[in-house]
Amino acid sequence: MLMVPPRRHLAPPPLVCCLRATIDSANTPIIDGVLKQLKACSRRLQTALACHHTELQILERLYYKGKNQHRTALFWQRVAEMRKLGERVDEMHMDDAVESLRLAFWGDPSSRT
Repeated sequence: MLMVPPRRHLAPPPLVCCLRATIDSANTPIIDGVLKQLKACSRRLQTALACHHTELQILERLYYKGKNQHRTALFWQRVAEMRKLGERVDEMHMDDAVESLRLAFWGDPSSRT
């Protein structure tokens, strides 16, 4: 019997949009401030993930060039572990998740620009 490995990532729950008019007007400045911080954080995250992707490509090349020569060495096992963890971070697409969360506050997805 063929066993299917469990999925590594679960799909995010669907985002529910609320109209701005339904939010208490006293909370609007607080929400706007948090959304502004989230946008700045999202931009920094995109920059960091772009650097991470570049470094992951370098690590992949180093791994490819040295895997046969160093495969039994302890430090190489750590390199292989870091390579796997780096790929997992890359597969998570955190920037897309944060951006979709941020855009959920702006209403219907078809009306976004």
